[in-house]
Amino acid sequence: MSEKKNLATRVSALLRKNSFLKILSVLLAVIFWIYILYVLNPVNDKEFNRISVDLAYEGSIPERNGLMHLLSDTNLSIYVKVSGSRSELMNVSEADIRATLNLNPITREGTHSVAVSVSTGNKDLKIVDYDPKNFTIEFASVSSRTIPVDLQASGSLPDGYFIEQSGISPTEITVTGPATTVASIDKAYVSVPLTNVKENISGEFDISLVNKNGENVDRRFLTIANDVKKAEANLTVQYRKDMEATVNVINSSGGNESDYITVTLDTQTIQGTGNEKELAGIEKFSVGTIDTSTIKESGTVTLTLPQKEGVVLNKEQVIATVEVAPETGTKEILFKATDITINNMPQGTVGEVTASARIRIRAKTSDLELLTSETLKCQVDYTDRTDDGSYPIIVYATTGSTTSFGVVGSYFLTESQVTVHEIGLH
Repeated sequence: MSEKKNLATRVSALLRKNSFLKILSVLLAVIFWIYILYVLNPVNDKEFNRISVDLAYEGSIPERNGLMHLLSDTNLSIYVKVSGSRSELMNVSEADIRATLNLNPITREGTHSVAVSVSTGNKDLKIVDYDPKNFTIEFASVSSRTIPVDLQASGSLPDGYFIEQSGISPTEITVTGPATTVASIDKAYVSVPLTNVKENISGEFDISLVNKNGENVDRRFLTIANDVKKAEANLTVQYRKDMEATVNVINSSGGNESDYITVTLDTQTIQGTGNEKELAGIEKFSVGTIDTSTIKESGTVTLTLPQKEGVVLNKEQVIATVEVAPETGTKEILFKATDITINNMPQGTVGEVTASARIRIRAKTSDLELLTSETLKCQVDYTDRTDDGSYPIIVYATTGSTTSFGVVGSYFLTESQVTVHEIGLH
């Protein structure tokens, strides 16, 4: 009896201590919480405001029927309420809920109300509600088309500049999308600005798609094969100038035959392409020289154009038509040794010609009788000696003579026919 009384006394003492009561309260609360959660396990709800909706288009009936959806934003989402035991709800997340569109009834183009299917994959959870339950989606027939890509200039190059050659890559693109939109495409092009451009152009430019009215085509639902958005354009820009074509007409053996010999070129202009600075100061371009001493009658002469560094000409050769007036004639004049002078002798020396020369002269028929060894003289230039040692003879008119003439052919004195000695030793 005394032992029972002592036990009661000890329990009473423990209950009167605060620390013991606190520990006991916590322990009882935990036991009660575990009982409710795992034994009673009451049903609760859990809400999700942004559950992503899977479009599930690939391999669907609309895709197999050649249809495509016209959704500019495919990031669809819905509100979902799920019910289940507290223990199950504690472990469920957005990733456990799957929402998909039911595309099976879509077999033709048009606007359709497409139902949403929602599931969790957990038999212990129940979908209580979701919203919206349908999405209104337009479907259209799909088509593809290969379209060439053109290169178009925007603006104008400065005066004198032109595009020598151009290239673009890719040269064509394959566009896929709604059939009506694809059919409305008139052309694809890139626009390259040319204003104030004086150098070659190389770069990537946006590809534009336009209809027959030149308006941009709605590209929201179009795709281009290989995800091509730009085309690379390369343009060679050159400067070009038209120059007056001229020809130099001479008679290397003496005289001026412009009164009765005319030279006409088969072109009036020569076009040069190259550096602007190189061409800026050239207004006339000489295509070459025609020596009338080599001309015996009317005919044509082919002239090869001289080349200028940094400049490309539009021609390599020109044809010159040489016309000798019909009222011309020739005669041979004998020039004695004393009629031939020597120019440019070395200082302190004198020269002497020891041979005469017969030279054919051309002139208007009416003037031939005026041309004699008295109205014409000959000279050789001591410094103008050919490789074989001979000296070209040049004929010139004496002072006061105005008769036009020209020498036909070339004439020379040999080295032995021209003697030179120091002054005082002759």
